[in-house]
Amino acid sequence: MLKRLILAVVALVLLGFGCFAPKYLAPPEFIKLPDATGSPLRIEGVGFKGATTLLYVDDELVESLANDKSGNFSTELLFLESGQIELHAKQQYGGTISEPSSAEKVLVDVDPPEESLTLLSEIPSFTTAQEFSVKGRASLDSFVVVNDRAIEVDSDGNFVAQLPLKEGTNKFTWKLQDVYGNDTGVLKSSEIVVDATAPEISTSRLALSFADRMPQASTKEIVYLDSGSVHLYPPAATAVLIEGEVRGELSALTLDGKRIHLDERGRINQRVPLYLRFGSNKFKIVAKDLAGNSTTEYMSIEIVSTEDQNNQDILDRLDDLEGSIDDLRY
Repeated sequence: MLKRLILAVVALVLLGFGCFAPKYLAPPEFIKLPDATGSPLRIEGVGFKGATTLLYVDDELVESLANDKSGNFSTELLFLESGQIELHAKQQYGGTISEPSSAEKVLVDVDPPEESLTLLSEIPSFTTAQEFSVKGRASLDSFVVVNDRAIEVDSDGNFVAQLPLKEGTNKFTWKLQDVYGNDTGVLKSSEIVVDATAPEISTSRLALSFADRMPQASTKEIVYLDSGSVHLYPPAATAVLIEGEVRGELSALTLDGKRIHLDERGRINQRVPLYLRFGSNKFKIVAKDLAGNSTTEYMSIEIVSTEDQNNQDILDRLDDLEGSIDDLRY
């Protein structure tokens, strides 16, 4: 009696280690499969713990899966062609193999949508807005994907995309994608620069030093203008040499209504006809950037009479003479 009990215990232990296979195995079961899919197809199911699940596609063995300690198995199958497939599975434990499971039919679609995408809205290169709406048309049964955002296409093939914008350069790629994840690849690209910052105008060269320290993505334009020295007998109209430099791109720059021209390096060296009187002369500077932001400042040119200049020269010489006398005293 004791001998039989020991043999029974040993048999149970060996069975637990897989040394003995069960005489019968039920087929494994798939957890709900989709009616249609793209690639890859996710497959999950349950069978006998410790068994091996044999997966068949159209009666061809494609994969052997080890069931975990709870009997679960899973995998992903890749497909290169579209069409209907038939899936079934068996499981094996030792020398015992189950009957095949019920066949499951799945339609595989790996074809991208039709490459039909038209943007009906004109996309600006520059704007001051923080959002932009784009209308368009696309092939049916697809989504318009702008960067990582999917936008629905209605039953007539129309769509509206709201593009959030931030200060600086905004880049967008456009493609079509179907419900199975198949996409056309990038069909269109667009770029919008948001510039809500008006130009800065200065008559101090220090402004250029500050401009050099600004972040590279900054949309702020810096304008530096200087009239230099002016020699004339006013009141009179004269061509005043205007020098300066611009950092950034402008659509227009004027001084007293006259257009100021830049060379290819953004530098200014131009004679501008201005009417000057004795005393302080102020001339309006207007700078406008590509997004339409505008700034107005005034340049002052001080003109003194010849008599005033001579008097100033005498005062300067007296100051120098007093300085020399003080030096001799000490």
